[in-house]
Parts: sequence; structure tokens; C-alpha cells
Amino acid sequence: MKFKKSFIICLTSVLFLMSCATNKNIPTSKEKLSIYDYALTGAEKSYKDYENKKGYSITEPVAPGSIGRKPKEGEKAQYSVLFDDSKSMIQYLEDSGIISIQKIVITKHDDGLYLSKYIGKTKTEFLNDFPLDLDKYDKEYSFGGLRYDSEKDGKFIFQITVENKVLTHIVIIARNEEEIQRYKDLNDAMSKDNNYLDYIEKK
Repeated sequence: MKFKKSFIICLTSVLFLMSCATNKNIPTSKEKLSIYDYALTGAEKSYKDYENKKGYSITEPVAPGSIGRKPKEGEKAQYSVLFDDSKSMIQYLEDSGIISIQKIVITKHDDGLYLSKYIGKTKTEFLNDFPLDLDKYDKEYSFGGLRYDSEKDGKFIFQITVENKVLTHIVIIARNEEEIQRYKDLNDAMSKDNNYLDYIEKK
């Protein structure tokens, strides 16, 4: 009897630890989380973390915004981690030793990124978990695509492609500090009954 009880306790502990490992980096809040809370879940903080991982390749650095030009000394460098399907990728920016995520393109179901589980799911299933707030800047296009851009701090833009009622692409774009500030300024201007053109004229 004691052996059986010990075995059950041991098995429960193992299952718990396995669950923790499987859900690494996934937010654990009991509140309903927005799509923004899951933006970078599953992505490594640096492209260097993929160097010894199977199923990934890292491109040579290029100068941001260029067509394949190598960065000059002291210039920002852009790296891309390509998944084995050659369609999903994570784009990183290295600036004076500081590495940040610029962009994530998800096209494959269950590729290690949390939001990839929605690839191949219906638009209805996706919207059940992340309903659009059409009173803000989110948008549902007539051709089926979705755009999420309502986060208060303006850190991320989400673009979702829908074909034949199912999700085929999720693109996450991270704003830099300057872009975040512009986003906040625009929101402030709009909240004071100014329109977008008024904001542009003042700038």
C-alpha cells in the first residue's frame, strides 16, 4: 500500500514537471489574455540561441532596410532565423550588442511559437480567443484578413492572413522606441478630439 501511494505521488510530480516544461514562457495569468500577451512566446531572445538547434538556419547579417547589403562597421545588423519550412522566420536586430526581435512570420502549425497553433484553424476559432475590438484600431478586412493594433503601449502590430476561412499566416511586427512614441502621441492627439490630419500638420 505504501509503495502504491509513493508511486502515485512520484507519477503526479513527474507529470507536473512535464507540464511546466511544455508550457515554458507561456503566460500563466488566470485573466483572459490578449493576443499581445502571446506575441513573443516561444521565440528565443537572441538569434544566437538557434545556432545549435536542429531545424533552423541563420542568415548572414544585412543592413536593415537594404537589399542584402552587409552592414558597415558600427552599423545595425539584421539577422533572420529561418525555420525548416523556409517560410516561418524570426527577424532580429543587433544594435551595439543589444539584440531585439523585429519581426516574426508564422506559417506552420506547432512550430514552437505559441501562436502557431492557430495556423490551419478557422477564423472563427481564432476570433473566439482573440476577438477584434473594432472601436479601436483593429480591423477585419473584407477579403478576410485581420489587423490587431490596439495595445495601449503600441509595442506590436499583428497581421493575420485568412484563406478559405482558415489562418495561413500570422505576422508580428515589433515597433522600436521611436515608433512606439509616435504611436502614443497619435493616440493622445486622437483622444483630444483631434483627427489624424491635425496630428500630421503639428508634426
